[in-house]
Amino acid sequence: MPESLRSIEHLLEPGVVCDGCNNYLAREVEKPILDSVYFKERRFSVIVPSKRGRVIPLDGFHLQSGTRVQTGADTGEDIGIRVHPDDPGWYVA
Repeated sequence: MPESLRSIEHLLEPGVVCDGCNNYLAREVEKPILDSVYFKERRFSVIVPSKRGRVIPLDGFHLQSGTRVQTGADTGEDIGIRVHPDDPGWYVA
């Protein structure tokens, strides 16, 4: 279970897996899985922060207006919606 999913009970001791193997697994297995839409949605819905303590935002599209939106959350369970995420003056609800 990746540490980035906040798995702290199932970590291997240093030296059990060589650094090269661990880096390969992180790059070629964990990253594609964690970057998938399914895992992003799951992590966001239960507010699972990354190793760095950030909750991954979800990108979306409002069909009626054609507006790109982004939902964000923090570990305090506050959720906001940003409109036009590439615009410096995001609207945060």
